Amino acid sequence: MPATKLKIQDAVSSLDLKDHACLVFSNPRRWREFIVDFLVMGVERLERCVYITALHTPDHMRHMLAGARSGLERALASGQLLVTHFSQVYTPKGVFEPETTIKGLENSVTSALAAGYKGLRVTGEMHWASYRPPGYTRLAHYEALLNPMFEKHPCLAVCQYDRALFAPDLLDEIAGLHPWVVEA
Repeated sequence: MPATKLKIQDAVSSLDLKDHACLVFSNPRRWREFIVDFLVMGVERLERCVYITALHTPDHMRHMLAGARSGLERALASGQLLVTHFSQVYTPKGVFEPETTIKGLENSVTSALAAGYKGLRVTGEMHWASYRPPGYTRLAHYEALLNPMFEKHPCLAVCQYDRALFAPDLLDEIAGLHPWVVEA
């Protein structure tokens, strides 16, 4: 089934737990607005939120998010909003293994539910794949494998792809593996 395109101004309110979306962007201001709104909505909906960095350091993102809205500052302090480096999620052993990453995501959903959250809301800077770590060529395979996981778990994910870092044909392929696509 082809991806459904969402207008950026409607995307945050249209997405819900069990959705898997691709954010393809070239405008840093619109990227930032989307990410902040996406995380604020997760905090308001009592979801555990996770931001996975690649281009930005975790400290930079924590600072940016804390300064963006007071609700995010409180969520960071309470642990409702976590910021982590891509290497801890995608390449913990130095190699990208899609199945291992998905298992980790499922464990994060279980942990969020056990902590009393309604689900897990996660967004990741997919810039890490442009660094070409071992296994990065399995990125499209990973994106395709993710979709069935969302049918089983209360999880919402937005994968962030910067147009400047990925070839247009790869972006088209990747976007097509997501049920939802947002362009910024």
